[in-house]
Order: sequence, then structure tokens, then C-alpha cells
Amino acid sequence: MAPELGAITFALTLLTHASTPPTTPPTTPPTSASTTTSEATTTSDATPKMVVRIAVADLESKGVDAKVNKIFLDSLLAEIRKLQRASVISMDEVRAMLDLEAQKQLLGCGEEKSCLAEIAGAVGADVLIIGGLVDVGGETVLSLKRIDQKSASVSQQVSVRLAKGNGDEVLAAVGSSVEKLFPDLPLRAGEKRGVSPEMALRLNPP
Repeated sequence: MAPELGAITFALTLLTHASTPPTTPPTTPPTSASTTTSEATTTSDATPKMVVRIAVADLESKGVDAKVNKIFLDSLLAEIRKLQRASVISMDEVRAMLDLEAQKQLLGCGEEKSCLAEIAGAVGADVLIIGGLVDVGGETVLSLKRIDQKSASVSQQVSVRLAKGNGDEVLAAVGSSVEKLFPDLPLRAGEKRGVSPEMALRLNPP
């Protein structure tokens, strides 16, 4: 690991730990002799599932308008945040945690997967999302990968070829792409898949 990257990950680790309030183990009341096995089983089954911490890297963009890429990224973040148990952080939020010198060093990270993985690990992420939009022969190729930090392997991926238009075709694919990336995380109550009309208007205002 390069010395400058080590400094960044160390700073992020300190900031992440400092922003996480200490947890106090829950107080367990004394169990009476009359407690039944079925009661104990019910308590065990009620244990909440763990939060999945997701880091979304800056997306690659080749031959695609910068505005389309930015709104696609914002839409992707918003869509993932609709999922149950999902805690999401973007690279913009990572940069906001760093001082100016560390931000300059982070720019050198680029699209290098090992570098991005170290940054994701420093903020305690379980999952790293990478990908982007590339113009290929007049079509827009949308590709996204879900990388499991623990196994350092791709657990889910999406690749879609879209007829190039004004960008609406990219936003229309966000909902289904996130559904394929996270089949294990259902929507939060009251949410529905797909980009909001407000986000679409940011791309193509009337």
C-alpha cells in the first residue's frame, strides 16, 4: 500500500470510529426459573439483522455527458438508500471527511480497484459498488459490480446496453439495476423502485 494511501485510510478509520457512538451492552434482566424454552426461542428469533454498509465509488464515464453521469450517480445512491438495512456512503462524503491534502491524495486513487477497496475498508464498508457509463458504437453501456469486501469478490453484477438518448434511458434502468445488485435487500416500507420525477427533471428540465 502506498504511504499516501495509508495516511488516507488511517485518517478515515479514525474519523469513522470517532463518529460512531460507543455502544453499551444491553442489560439482561434475571431469568426466572419459570422461563420456558419456547419463550427463549422467540427472543432469539427476534434478533434484528445486521446493517449492510455500502460504499459507492465515483463512476467511470467515457463518451457520456458529465451531467448524465452525475445525475446517474445521485440516482443510484438514492435508490440504494431505499433498501432495508442499507447504510450508504459516497466518495463525495468520504472526501468531506478528509482535509485538503488528503483529498488531493485521494484523487490519485482513480478507478484502481485495490485502492477503492482500501478506502471502502477504512470507512467500514461491507460492500463496494463500482461501474459507470460508456458510449460504445452509439449505445450507452451501463455496468455495475457489487464487490464483497470480506471475500474481495464480485457477488452481483449488471451490464445493460441502452439505445443512446437524452439520458432518460439511463435513469429508467436504475431501479432494476439496483434490484439485481441487491436481491437480498428488500425495499423499505413505503418505498417504490425507480428514479423520482424530481431527479428526472434535473436531467431534462422543461
